[in-house]
Amino acid sequence: MKRIENYDTDFVIELDLGNTCNYQCGYCFPGANEGTVRWPSVDRLETALLKYIKQHDRPTRLYLIGGEPTLWKHLPRLCNTLKMAHDIKICLSTNASQSISWWKRHWHCFDVVHISLHHESGDPAHCLSVAELLYDYRVETNIDVLMDPLHFERCKTLVDRVTGGVKLFPVLAKTVLYDGKHRYNEEQLEYVRDPIKQYPNMDWYQEVQRKPRTQFSIDGETHTDDNYFVVNDLNHFEGWQCNLGVDTVKIDRQGNVGGNCGTDLGYNIYDLSDIEIKPVKCSKYTCPCSGETITTKWRAHV
Repeated sequence: MKRIENYDTDFVIELDLGNTCNYQCGYCFPGANEGTVRWPSVDRLETALLKYIKQHDRPTRLYLIGGEPTLWKHLPRLCNTLKMAHDIKICLSTNASQSISWWKRHWHCFDVVHISLHHESGDPAHCLSVAELLYDYRVETNIDVLMDPLHFERCKTLVDRVTGGVKLFPVLAKTVLYDGKHRYNEEQLEYVRDPIKQYPNMDWYQEVQRKPRTQFSIDGETHTDDNYFVVNDLNHFEGWQCNLGVDTVKIDRQGNVGGNCGTDLGYNIYDLSDIEIKPVKCSKYTCPCSGETITTKWRAHV
């Protein structure tokens, strides 16, 4: 491999809001569900994000993560403020545990909802009800079943529970990583290599999504599966030039800007005086995030 090119033209921000969660999944990232970090000041966060997004001056996709974001009472306000001010697409990562009445009140805050279904705590019937409600409101939705290698058959049963019938939305078998690596045996790997276990009604899906699934190329060959690098143990880019900071960033709970890999870009959204937008040289052995594995990057000339 010499070059990975992401065809997506949006600026992608992953915003970590905190570590308060009503689930305690054993495979969760360390510190992601301990409830030790206070939710941010909504006034301060709104002001900083509006300024930061304006500086990049391009269509933006904002992913809201961090514990369970829907537990934050100011989440709907933040989404509405940003959507009124910018060309922005709000994407929510959620376990969907909030009540149906909550989703009926706040569905309009989100353009995309990724529902994560967990074998330890998730309720497949409730997740289906939420996904069907969002479908009715024309919110792009998918259900991601987290495939724990230690309870793989149980996870496959969950996949079976939420597939079949009227195919309204995609269902994906999502890989679980430990320190950036998978622990699947060969049989399990074969199952997750093709992660999409249910395709939706594609005419409706393309209408709502407004563009094809994210595509990227590896040395000119087009791909769509962002699991590709992880399941084939190819998520190693140390020494490569990467468009982290140019096309995609992660903002942590203190406002520091960097990547899921731990790269620090050296500035904070609450103080943008030292911001410099340019590619970075990867210093990490493993790229732990599927979204960042498909960020445009190229092997530096030796």
